[in-house]
Amino acid sequence: MIDQPSIEPGATLGVWGGGQLGMMFVQAASAMGYRTAVYSPDPNAPACAHADMVYCGDYEDIEQVWRFAKACDVTTLEFEDVPVTTLQWASAYTLVRPGINVLKYTQNRALEKQFLLDNHLPCVPHVVLESVMGLHTAVKQIGIPCVLKTVTNGYDGHGQYAIHHPGQVHGCWQKMGRQQLICEQWIDHQCELSVLVARSAGGQMVTFGPIVNEHHNHVLDISSVPGDLHPSVTRQATALAEQVALSLDLVGIIAVEMYLLPDNRLLINEIAPRPHNSGHLTLQATDASQFQQQVRAICNLPLMPMQQEQPAVMVNIMGDLWEFGEPDFQQLRDLPNVHLHLYGKIQARPGRKMGHITCLAESVQAARQLALEARRKLRKTRPKSTHDDSRQEQLQTS
Repeated sequence: MIDQPSIEPGATLGVWGGGQLGMMFVQAASAMGYRTAVYSPDPNAPACAHADMVYCGDYEDIEQVWRFAKACDVTTLEFEDVPVTTLQWASAYTLVRPGINVLKYTQNRALEKQFLLDNHLPCVPHVVLESVMGLHTAVKQIGIPCVLKTVTNGYDGHGQYAIHHPGQVHGCWQKMGRQQLICEQWIDHQCELSVLVARSAGGQMVTFGPIVNEHHNHVLDISSVPGDLHPSVTRQATALAEQVALSLDLVGIIAVEMYLLPDNRLLINEIAPRPHNSGHLTLQATDASQFQQQVRAICNLPLMPMQQEQPAVMVNIMGDLWEFGEPDFQQLRDLPNVHLHLYGKIQARPGRKMGHITCLAESVQAARQLALEARRKLRKTRPKSTHDDSRQEQLQTS
């Protein structure tokens, strides 16, 4: 590999997207002595409050994209759906890491699956389809149960439809928007895993995980590390993730999501070309967080070992907790080994990630119990109404 110059503190690092991943990247970069810039269509996005410079505009606004690119020594991603055309415009004036070719694969499930097959990496059996006739053929070939997924713009369960019996096939084409789809085999699995891989421009590579992930309503709910995994599974998961990074010629950080099958084989589900929700626990659990590694990787600084001293569990805080008012976060202030992170989002709504809690303990089981109890403390119950009081008085006098 050709020697790449490092980008030293004092330079300006840009991030495409203003969400919580961008916010935590900006915080890490600022702490390391870099100036930061955010490109976001939403001026109220979490990262915007922490950056030195904010460029607001649509991703199709070529003039604003160019202004942002010219202000940055290198740019990176906090979500994968930045249009490739936007990054091509920007690349005339700044470095884009990970590269555009990485985005071409990770933005499109069909191309991503073909990339895995071309590189002899195990993935979920699937068929790509483009018509209603293709849908029936695909379901027949894959078998029921199966899962339909949109090829683009799918995350946290969006753009997915599970088929459990033949009667569901009729009408699926319309429900899924009459677009290119993937029909995937339904995978019975022990658990879902993710492995983080940071790789610098100079080729140095560091991994963390595998992290064991649990989902609720298709959204990540709980992440635990270390998992109760056979050492051979850990070695296999790490090796697969490293091979993905090498095959992509990655510069930056990725998370490789996998299914662990009952026979201890692994299948790659998808690749996230950015920090990952499951990796948030590295903010407390390791010597170097995934966001510090992202900074180091794109700047070609030496990557840090991600040593873990204590088991850690992270639980997401969703907007559902705001159903009966603002949670009382002060309840967690004095709890030992409980680390609360809020993202500063203005509006809470069900299914929206508003923050997370990471807990450390002597065992994963103890950390999990601590994290779940901390989250339960935040949930408010429905306030009593006048009707409730009247009903109680009737019961007492009857």
